[in-house]
Amino acid sequence: MTTLTSLITMCRNAIGDTSGSPIISDTQITYWIQHASPIYPNTSPPQHLRNLHHRNDRQYDLETDVLGVISVEYPPTKIHLST
Repeated sequence: MTTLTSLITMCRNAIGDTSGSPIISDTQITYWIQHASPIYPNTSPPQHLRNLHHRNDRQYDLETDVLGVISVEYPPTKIHLST
């Protein structure tokens, strides 16, 4: 689980506020996080882990609701899909 401190650090890195004396306070970033949290699941596509059986042709038929492949692990074959 991500802690608030590490989430604040990720936000700082994303906005480039990484100097020794930050421009935006932790309190302000925490406020943004708290107000963004309830809407975040509604604005990002769900991700699902699916196992595909190995076929030597290296091609797989994916469901029609798949938007894209996020990552693939081999072995075992695990594909993270965004639907």
